[in-house]
Amino acid sequence: MTNLFVLDISKNDKAEMLELARQRGHFEVIEKFHAIGNATSAMHYLSGELLMRDVCKQQTGLEYHEQEFLHNEHGKPMLKNNADWHFNKSHSVNRVVLATSSAPV
Repeated sequence: MTNLFVLDISKNDKAEMLELARQRGHFEVIEKFHAIGNATSAMHYLSGELLMRDVCKQQTGLEYHEQEFLHNEHGKPMLKNNADWHFNKSHSVNRVVLATSSAPV
C-alpha cells in the first residue's frame, strides 16, 4: 500500500520550523537549509525533511536520532538499514508531497 502526504507550506514560519529542526537534533538539515541560496527552495527542503522524518518515525518507530538517510548512485534518498520503508518526496509552489510504501515508489 502506498501512503500519500501533502503539506501546504504557504503559512509555514521559517523561524518556527528551524527551531523545530533544532529541537529534534536535525542539525545537518539546518546546515543544508542555510546553504541553499533560494529562499523558496530552502523552505521546500526544510518542510520536506521535517515531513519525511515525522512520517518515518510514525511508520517505522525509529526515533529522530535513530534515522539515518543515505543517497543511492542516482541521488535518491533512502533510509539506512531498512529495506522495507520506501519513500519519495516532491514539491511544487506551496506544496510538499511525500509518498511512502513497502515497495519502491
